[in-house]
Amino acid sequence: MFIDEELTKTKLKEEKEKIDEKSSFYNIKKRGILGRYNQFKQKSAKTLDKLEYVVDMFEKFKNLLLWKDELMTKYFLVILLILYAFLTFMPLRYITILYLIRRFHKGKSYYKRRKKSNEIISKIEIAKFMIMEVDELYMVKEWPKKTKNFESKLISHFQTFLKIYLPAKITETYKSPHELAEHVSDADAVLRLIENDENDIYLEQDVSRVIMRVRKPAYKYVLNFLMNYVPSDLYQELMKDKYQ
Repeated sequence: MFIDEELTKTKLKEEKEKIDEKSSFYNIKKRGILGRYNQFKQKSAKTLDKLEYVVDMFEKFKNLLLWKDELMTKYFLVILLILYAFLTFMPLRYITILYLIRRFHKGKSYYKRRKKSNEIISKIEIAKFMIMEVDELYMVKEWPKKTKNFESKLISHFQTFLKIYLPAKITETYKSPHELAEHVSDADAVLRLIENDENDIYLEQDVSRVIMRVRKPAYKYVLNFLMNYVPSDLYQELMKDKYQ
């Protein structure tokens, strides 16, 4: 198969122009050296945290099997016996059928719940940006008097906290925060609030009932209960008198 060099260059140039046009429309800033360095630092920190978690869990599981904490090891054996009895008398096909029925039942209202959740989350981020309450009375009002770089700062806020790009001139296209939130609610992905103290305040309110969150599987709660009390190798080294 032969590839025409000039034709390829022309196509690449056209694609680049399309990308530049879209970047200009959505106000997507190109990352400089400092931006790439900060991104690398964030990803490296997350990777190190995950590696530390895996190593810590491996040490604790080893100590669990070696009876370093007798009470937790006994709990672990009891849980294994309960699981064994449950799986022995409850056929796997019934568990699979119940799981699929539950998934289909939840999937029936998925798009409706996603839209409502995205709308609430976008309103929360708008409220945080404008330092106001998440109230329909405030949301339906028109945007406040424009300050310097208001639009670019709002667009940057959504890019940072919700990882979505808003088009330029949003205050002209959408006359109020409510209209913008309705537009953002049509996003294909489920928007997520970053886990921090500021967002915990909103998650404790009534609006938290409609926000779609990643729920921890049940086995993780059991695992955390056991592993929180099982000592790691470092803890044993620091508390030699207790574990001799």
